[in-house]
Amino acid sequence: MEASQGGGGLTVLRCQPNRRLAKRWTWNPHTQCSLKSDFDGGAFFRPTECTFDDLDGLAALIEEIQRDPQLGIVRGALTEEVREQARTHPNAFFRRLKNRRGNIAPTFVEAPRSWVMVDIDRWRLRGSDDLVDDPDSAVDFAIHELLPAEFHDVRCFWQRLSWRWLLVSAIADTCDARRPPWTWRSLTAG
Repeated sequence: MEASQGGGGLTVLRCQPNRRLAKRWTWNPHTQCSLKSDFDGGAFFRPTECTFDDLDGLAALIEEIQRDPQLGIVRGALTEEVREQARTHPNAFFRRLKNRRGNIAPTFVEAPRSWVMVDIDRWRLRGSDDLVDDPDSAVDFAIHELLPAEFHDVRCFWQRLSWRWLLVSAIADTCDARRPPWTWRSLTAG
């Protein structure tokens, strides 16, 4: 991951050791069901601000991040104070705060980004959807059914993350000034 010189791009958070920022699914052969263990990332993280030049760079960054259950992404940028502290103490962990809590200052500030995340749960696939041989059709259908026209017919990056649930991270790239250059959408279907 390339460190950012400013607030552009996105901020990657690493949780403390022995914690994770990803749900864990395990197959139980006795019940013939998947069991979910929620993430337990806690409130303290080691931040890294990252930049990318285009859709392919953002997709590569997400591909890299998704392989580590201790990593997550936030849209906010580090405050100047935290950015300096992280620079001088690269192994330090900081409390994740967007707003002041008592006498504890926030660690993040709002930052303009070229992407947005939308989380849509329990989207039912059509009977004709085939996630093995033609996943693009299911993704395209979900985008057209669930999202505004500005998200239709743009170049996308997406990934299928499990056999039972379709978790799509789609990043759309467009030159239309009315649309964000990158859009990251996350849909779950069961």
